[in-house]
Amino acid sequence: MENLKVIEKYHGLLRLLQYLDSKGEKGFLEIFEGTGLPSRQLHMSIRKAKELGLVNIKIDKSVQPRRSLVSLTEKGKKVEKKVEDLVHSL
Repeated sequence: MENLKVIEKYHGLLRLLQYLDSKGEKGFLEIFEGTGLPSRQLHMSIRKAKELGLVNIKIDKSVQPRRSLVSLTEKGKKVEKKVEDLVHSL
């Protein structure tokens, strides 16, 4: 039940996982534009996904200003697959 509360509170989390699954590693601005999530909600969703081990965040130092790149972990890919299967079964 606790996990369900996380999903309810961070409902942008599911959209984030779906977007990263379809697009691969992306920067914040690309995710922001691609998901349509409000900036604050997106930040919270990324932070929670990182805390849950669903995404990796790496800093791209090859560009200035530096940018954070977000990608799914193996666990994140598995969770996204299960959510997708659940949605398709409805």
